[in-house]
Amino acid sequence: MKLMNMQKSYIVGFVLIVIIIAVAYFSGKSKGSEDYPEFPVPDDTPGSTINLDQAKVQRIAVGLHNDLDSFFLFERYNTSLWQEFASSSDTEFVAIYNYFNDKWYADKSKTLRERIESRPISWFSGILRTTIAMILQRLTRLNLV
Repeated sequence: MKLMNMQKSYIVGFVLIVIIIAVAYFSGKSKGSEDYPEFPVPDDTPGSTINLDQAKVQRIAVGLHNDLDSFFLFERYNTSLWQEFASSSDTEFVAIYNYFNDKWYADKSKTLRERIESRPISWFSGILRTTIAMILQRLTRLNLV
């Protein structure tokens, strides 16, 4: 009888802990969803309409997210993807930045810039280290926080 009461106590305690963790997780995830500013997409050629390849914007943003979301021991960075991001037009660059933040800011409460800066630069290899430095300079030049 005493053993049954102990087991019930453990089960009730475990269920309460799971409920508390779930509530904390979901409330925290929803809080950071709109804390960052939306940046206007600059027009690369004044006087023309802005044409974006949405598939390219999404592909690069998803690739950056996958690279930045990888587990420390299993990190593999797609250098060509980061170079494509660095060499994109200002319009595409800001659109990728906005898409990334719209989609994943709520997960970590960090913008793309903050996610890149949170990684020690020494984790990146030679060419990628240079590319990341170029991206960070460009983020500063475009005033993307």
